[in-house]
Amino acid sequence: RSWRFVSKGTGFNVTNPFVLYRIDEQTSEMQNEDYPQSTYTHEEQLLVQAPKSEDNFIYHLIVKVVFSASSDPGDPPTVMFDRSYANCVG
Repeated sequence: RSWRFVSKGTGFNVTNPFVLYRIDEQTSEMQNEDYPQSTYTHEEQLLVQAPKSEDNFIYHLIVKVVFSASSDPGDPPTVMFDRSYANCVG
């Protein structure tokens, strides 16, 4: 199972309303169930495009949760943070 949300829009600089920013946000989640083990993946990506490319901002996060196939149902899941970063280009 999986689902995905995509949001796009524009915003402006409060001190100068003629300076516009473009916003692109994507969120997705995926479940992979291979009995007796399953994996849940959550991914977020945010891109803010400024008038000057050196002012762009990128945020990306991927989290994986693995429910192991161990014989003990009380074992906690394993959580991994993959490729997580925030980057201001300028």
